[in-house]
Amino acid sequence: MKITVTQEDIEQGQRCEPNTCAIARAFLRAGVKHLGVMGRTVMVANPPGHLVSLLLPRAVRNWIVDFDAGKFVVPFAFDIGMPRKEIRITKSFCGDSKSACSSHEAAITSYGLQGPRAQLS
Repeated sequence: MKITVTQEDIEQGQRCEPNTCAIARAFLRAGVKHLGVMGRTVMVANPPGHLVSLLLPRAVRNWIVDFDAGKFVVPFAFDIGMPRKEIRITKSFCGDSKSACSSHEAAITSYGLQGPRAQLS
């Protein structure tokens, strides 16, 4: 998905505010529901509504650092892959447990595949 940060996003965006910064505004304008741009990631919901942490491209992360520091920045656009479907963990992955074990939840979250409430099939 292409995300475009406009001059208005830059002027109206609030520095160091995950939900109202210029990047957050651009995601919202593109129709992406999110829970904030935080550090290297943006938290979005995949189609079933589970939280997913998406890694922002390095150039976007660098732009955010400059924006938050009050440096001069310009409008730009970037592409980011959005979750298309739910990724499920099978029972064999974590034994007979009805929920993903904590070590597998951490690995799943770190790879940005699915948030902490992994569903078992």
